Amino acid sequence: ATLGYSREDELLSDRLGAKYAYKAGYDPYAMVTFLKKLQAKDKSDMGPVFLRSHPYTSQRIQLMEKAMPSIISKADAGKIAKNSPELQTASNSIEGGPKDRSQTRVMCQKCRRIFPGTVNYCPYDGTKLGP
Repeated sequence: ATLGYSREDELLSDRLGAKYAYKAGYDPYAMVTFLKKLQAKDKSDMGPVFLRSHPYTSQRIQLMEKAMPSIISKADAGKIAKNSPELQTASNSIEGGPKDRSQTRVMCQKCRRIFPGTVNYCPYDGTKLGP
C-alpha cells in the first residue's frame, strides 16, 4: 500500500506554500503559526514514522523556522533589503525621491506583515514603514 504523497512532498508543499503566500503579500511566518496551532490541537506526534503520511508537526515547524529566511530571500530576491530605511534614505537623497512606490512592497519589521509601498505606517502596530 502506498501513502500517497511522500513526507518529502509534504515538506516541499510547506515551503512552497510559505513562498507563494509571501509573494501574494501575506506573512509567510503565518505558516509556522498555523503549524504550531495544529500541533497544540493534535497531539498525534507519536507512533512510528513509517506509518505516517505526513512528517511530525514538530519537525515541520522546526524545518520551516530554519528555512524561512531562505524562502523569503529567494522569493523576493532582496526586496526586503531594498526597502530598508537606510537604503531608502540614501536612494531618496541621490535620486530625489522614489519615483513610483505603488509597485513596491514593504514589510513591517515589528509584525512582519507585508504592505503596498504606498502605506507609510503599519496599521497593526503603528511602526513607520518608509524613510
